[in-house]
Formats: sequence, structure tokens, C-alpha cells
Amino acid sequence: MAPLLAKFSTVPLIFIIQALATGIAARRAARLQQLHSQRSIHIILLTLALWGICISWLALSGALAESSFLNTYPAIWMPFVPVVLTITIIALFPEALSSIRSLIDATAMQWLIAIHALRILAIGGIIKALRGEFPVSFATWVGGPDFLFGLSAVVVSWLVIKKRIGTWGLIVWNAIGVLVILPAAPLVGQMGLPGLLHGIDETPSSEALFAFPMVLAPALVVPVFVMINMFVAFRLIERAMESK
Repeated sequence: MAPLLAKFSTVPLIFIIQALATGIAARRAARLQQLHSQRSIHIILLTLALWGICISWLALSGALAESSFLNTYPAIWMPFVPVVLTITIIALFPEALSSIRSLIDATAMQWLIAIHALRILAIGGIIKALRGEFPVSFATWVGGPDFLFGLSAVVVSWLVIKKRIGTWGLIVWNAIGVLVILPAAPLVGQMGLPGLLHGIDETPSSEALFAFPMVLAPALVVPVFVMINMFVAFRLIERAMESK
């Protein structure tokens, strides 16, 4: 039991919550006839889930621990796979972008902010780093800022409820949510791996990022949070421009 608890991670649970929250919001919006197309939202969620299953299987099989994989600069490209998949769906299904816009419009802003409170769970990586089970560099430069952003989500969602923050304040806050991850996460992660960017020697190294279930953080969960930030920020900018 002890070894099992030592390997426990909230990362898979976070994606399940992300997917369920999005699905529930889409169903509610569709019921209120405020969603352009529920199908495209489901396709995006299913595609991301399949990617998560695929990368989990590869990690469990040991393929992601092979030098042939680690030499491909995975910390740089892997976080962008969910983004590319989502953009591809948007390109293939004309109604997808309109569905994302309408889903954002139909969902209370405090909930679009509050979902990021889950990023408080980045403290798990910080705790593991203090125990010597996770790369200290990644916990410091990525986990720490991500944890603080999660805390800020609690405050900002309260400000939204009290109507004490405006549109541009929310745009800036969502932009910060992206900047605490990019470009630090890919760069710091890759600096602990073989290649031209190698510059951090520590134990454990960034290879720990590609073990299951931790691999789901850089490969799926964190990119989903970043995409939520970006889609909400862009939609807020559109609405601000339309109101002029």
C-alpha cells in the first residue's frame, strides 16, 4: 500500500475534471439553446482523451524512457500536441470555433476562472521535489508560478462575482495564465534532457516528466489549461471590440 500511495498523482483526475466540467457546461448550454454545436465539443474532448490514453500507454510500456525518445526534444514538442489536435478539429469542422465561442458566452465567467483553481494541485510536484522525487528546477520555475496562478483563480473568481474586475483585467489575467507556462515549461523541461539545450544536471532529471502518470501533465493537462486561458482571452477581446 505504501509504494502505491507514494506514486499517487492527481494529474489524471485533473483531466477527468476538465473534461467533465466542459461536457457539463456544453450540455447545459445546448439545453438552453445557447450552444452552436455540441458535437464539435465532444469531438475535441474525445480526441484529447484518446491522446491521453495513447501517451499513458507509451509511458507505461517504457517507450518514453528510451534514449531514442528522450533525444527527440519531447519537452519542446509534446505540450503542443493537444493544441495541434484542437486546431485540426477546428479546421475540419466549420462549426467548432463558433461552438467554442458560444460555449464561453454561455458559461458564467466565474466558472471559466474557477476551473484554474485546480492548478493549486501543482503543489504536489513541489512537495515531491522537496522529497527528492521530482526535478527541483521544474518545480521551482514552473510548478511554483502555476501554483500561485491557481491561488489567484480563487481571488479573481470572487472579484468577478462581486463585479470588481473588468474585461481587460480578465484578459490580462488569462494572458498571465499562459505566460506562467510558456516558454518556461518547455525550456526548463528540455534543459534537463539530452540535446543542444541541456544545461541542468540534477537528480531526478526531467526524465521524471515522462513517467506515468506525471507525463499527462506536460502532454495534456497543462496544455488544456493554457488553451482555456487563450480561448477565453481571445473571446473577451472579440466581445470588447464588438461592443465599440
